[in-house]
Amino acid sequence: MNQPTIHPQGALQILVVGAGISGLAAAYGLRKSGHDVLVVEKTDGSQNYTNEAIPSPPNMTQMLAKLGLESHCQSFFERTDKCDFIDANSGSYIGVLPAELLRAIAKDAMADSGTIEGKKLQGLLRRMCEESGVNLRFSVTVAGITEDMPTSVILEDGEKLEADLIVVADGCNSSLRSHVVPRERLEIGVKTAILTASISMERLREDLELWPLLRSDTWVMWIGSGVQCRLHVLPRQKERCEALFSYTVPSNTSQTCDEWKIIEDASVYGLDVSALEPRLQKLLEAGDYCHFRVIETLPAADTLVSIPKKIILIGSAAHSLAPGTHQDTPMALEDAYTLSFLLSKLQKRDQLPRIISAYDEIRQPRAAHVHQYEVRRQMISKAPPGPLRSTRDERLRMISQIEQGAAAEEAILAIWGTELVVGTYNASAAAQDWWNQYGSCVVINDEGSKSATGEVQVFVKRKSESW
Repeated sequence: MNQPTIHPQGALQILVVGAGISGLAAAYGLRKSGHDVLVVEKTDGSQNYTNEAIPSPPNMTQMLAKLGLESHCQSFFERTDKCDFIDANSGSYIGVLPAELLRAIAKDAMADSGTIEGKKLQGLLRRMCEESGVNLRFSVTVAGITEDMPTSVILEDGEKLEADLIVVADGCNSSLRSHVVPRERLEIGVKTAILTASISMERLREDLELWPLLRSDTWVMWIGSGVQCRLHVLPRQKERCEALFSYTVPSNTSQTCDEWKIIEDASVYGLDVSALEPRLQKLLEAGDYCHFRVIETLPAADTLVSIPKKIILIGSAAHSLAPGTHQDTPMALEDAYTLSFLLSKLQKRDQLPRIISAYDEIRQPRAAHVHQYEVRRQMISKAPPGPLRSTRDERLRMISQIEQGAAAEEAILAIWGTELVVGTYNASAAAQDWWNQYGSCVVINDEGSKSATGEVQVFVKRKSESW
């Protein structure tokens, strides 16, 4: 990122809750923008249950570059050349999505699609935070946020931490989201189980059915009734692979699991292993260990900020996407970059409410659109036998037979247009465009941006059109 541009009078003390990828990326960007940053994390930092293999579509690859991380990630990033689709129940081959066709259409994004090793990305961000002067505190549990002003974070041991801005990055099962989002919107979510099996490649080397699927430049996606599984070979090292299962938890289930835990028997947690095709059963059996968690996907939030309390939601705390969804980590990095960019423009502390409003105006429509896209994407991937599933498979078979060229691009746009819009979004350009249009309202007239009641006025109505 660029060197700090804020005026010394604009330097803030910022508290980030959560040391996952979103929290660390925000902390690093905010520190590079010239602010004092403290990160608190409830774990001791020694264990990391981040997915080992994370999809990196063009919008994420762009953010890695904008945050100054791209060159550091080359050793654990690998470009993806195609995605194979297989029926999770019957095992029949459905179709292939060649990445070169997507790149031909997404050439304006100027960024590759690929796979990145999540644990190493989080480790890199932690190191970059430490080297840049971010204060990290582990084994610290946040009990809540005060309702009185100024807003403070209360720790479990009673300690109170005051800050000019609180950035909530405590994940998809956020305990602090309710300070921004009305509680009634937090009670109507859909539960999804996420299970990741980490497997040694050596154990699969003699398996003539699975070994041909294990390529580091290929995503393999099984899609079936109520379940999907994505298989990745970890970038570069090629010694391990990860199978990530996602399946809907029955509404009447008594099983809950708010944090990652290691399990041995997936069937105990509602996964009907017998209904899966044999190769998926083999992957589960071959796993050295499985991490499991239940995620509640909530409706898209109407706002991601509380201006009076000076609280901002980022990452999964903001958009409630389950780990492993295609846009979960990319959205986290977009949030972190946008917040860091806006706060790099701060000249005086009393401009902060308008910066918070700007973040919401830029990110909330994008978060709502991606939320809608991911929910529909999951519904289509896990469709039971019927018209929706038949249409899905027919389109995947059709696209597999398309040759490159203008006609191919037109056909792909007709089928995958939304995927391309979402995956080639340029968060850097969106933030810069907002600042070019409305930045002068932030820095010029301090009094003109407030109403008679002292409330901050919104600069521009949120856009209703698609991103």
